[in-house]
Amino acid sequence: MAISKKSFNYQEIINELGCSSGNTTLLLKKLKRNEFIRFINFYGTHITLILMVISSLNTKSGLFTIGIIGMPIGAMISIFFNFKANSIRSLLDNEIFNNFLIKKIKIFYPNDNISDMKYTQMKQISVSTSHSTNEHQAIIELAYQAYQENATGILITDSNQQNVVTSTINNKAGATAITKTVYSASAMLINNIENIKKTLNKEFDLEYWYDLFEKGAISEDEYKQKKEFALKHT
Repeated sequence: MAISKKSFNYQEIINELGCSSGNTTLLLKKLKRNEFIRFINFYGTHITLILMVISSLNTKSGLFTIGIIGMPIGAMISIFFNFKANSIRSLLDNEIFNNFLIKKIKIFYPNDNISDMKYTQMKQISVSTSHSTNEHQAIIELAYQAYQENATGILITDSNQQNVVTSTINNKAGATAITKTVYSASAMLINNIENIKKTLNKEFDLEYWYDLFEKGAISEDEYKQKKEFALKHT
C-alpha cells in the first residue's frame, strides 16, 4: 500500500501540500511511465490472445498454443512492473513525508516523555500496509491521515512488523512458502499541542513580553502588568 496508487492522485496531493521538488517530479515521471507500460502489457497480452484464438478457429492452426505460452510471459512482466511501481510509490511517500508531513505533524512515540505536553485527543486510527519497500510506511500513512483530519500530531500507541505466509509453491524440492511483510501501526490523533513548562516559563520571561509590546501585540499597560507579575514571582 501507499498514500495513493495513481500518479495523477500523487500529483494532486503534492500540489495540495506544496511539497514539489526535483525528486518528486522525477519519481512522478517514472510512475507515469510505469503505468503506461503496465497498461500496454495488460491489454496487449489479452488482445493478442483473443486474436490468436480467433485465428486458430478460422485457420485451424497452432497459433492458440503460442498465445497460451505468451500469457505467462505477460504475467511475469506485470509482476515485475508492479514491484517497480510499489518501490516508486514508497520513494514518493518518503519525499512527501520528509518535505512536508514531518514539519506539520508532530509524532510522539511510546518511549517519548510527554509529561510536559498538553493536548486534545481527537480519535484513534490504525493502518496496515504491505507490498512496500519502506519499513516506516505505516507511520507515514498515519501522518498523512492526521493531516487530512486537521490534526497537528499523533501519539503512536502500537507499531508492528510481521511476515505472513500467503501461499506455497510445490516443486521437486518440496514446498516453497511465499511470504509478505505486513507493517501495522495505531495512533491517537491529537490537536492543540502545548508545552506546559514552556508556557509557564513565558509568564516570567520579561524579554518575551517586551518583544510582544514592541511588536504592538500587547499594550503598555499589559506589559507593565506582566513585568510586575514576573518581578514579584522571581
